[in-house]
Amino acid sequence: MRLLVLLLLALNLYAERIIALSPAIAEILFAVGRGDEVVGVSEHTTYPKEAAALPKVGGYYQPSIETILALQPTLVIAQKNHTALLQQLHTLHIATQSVDLEHLDTITHTIVALGKNSPQAHTLVRAIETAKKRYKTTAPTPLSVLLVFGLFADLRDNIYVSGKELFFNEIIEICGATNAITSTIPKQPILTYESLIALNPDVVLIIDAHHSDHTQEALQAWYHTPIAAARNGRIVVIEEDFIAIPSQRVAQSIDTICKAIHD
Repeated sequence: MRLLVLLLLALNLYAERIIALSPAIAEILFAVGRGDEVVGVSEHTTYPKEAAALPKVGGYYQPSIETILALQPTLVIAQKNHTALLQQLHTLHIATQSVDLEHLDTITHTIVALGKNSPQAHTLVRAIETAKKRYKTTAPTPLSVLLVFGLFADLRDNIYVSGKELFFNEIIEICGATNAITSTIPKQPILTYESLIALNPDVVLIIDAHHSDHTQEALQAWYHTPIAAARNGRIVVIEEDFIAIPSQRVAQSIDTICKAIHD
């Protein structure tokens, strides 16, 4: 049966049944015109609405194998850190594809690959390249930017930030600024309150796509922190839902982050 399916796929006579194991993968597939092939998505997929309406196979790190099998996929696409899961699916004779979405160039490569080198895929890539060129500047004294994941009122808890090895670092540099985090390991360092003060960033960008209920309380905590960003009123909350999704909408993320840094 599997050989027959592969033959029909080669002849374009058999529609793929794809499960996208991250919101970014689902977004890209729909954006390149392959949404009708997607039969299942991760539970955090919210865009586009057609993808959000599809059956959910569980969370990003622990999807349900039973649900995946029940959807009878011909292909499961995951990000490269899903190694163990992809190996498990391989042993169950399910075709898999791993994609890298950690950097801007790998995001664009993935868009072209999932779009099968189509004009539609290249149009999306051009939008990203245009956004990159729009903000590429060299400031005499670049601002030091700390990008934080999540808005919390108690800064004594762990503070999760973007390191040097994620696409956020590239966006910060495109905006003509520098990442306050200089270490390359790990990709998402965890700061203590003391290390935050020692970094003394000029700008703090807080990604809060889930829209915290205690925004004002949390901002007060940040503005009482003895850092340059607090003294200069440069603590910005970014609530757009696309901001942390490494899909074709990274073009919008570039615009949003650059404006937040410089406005």
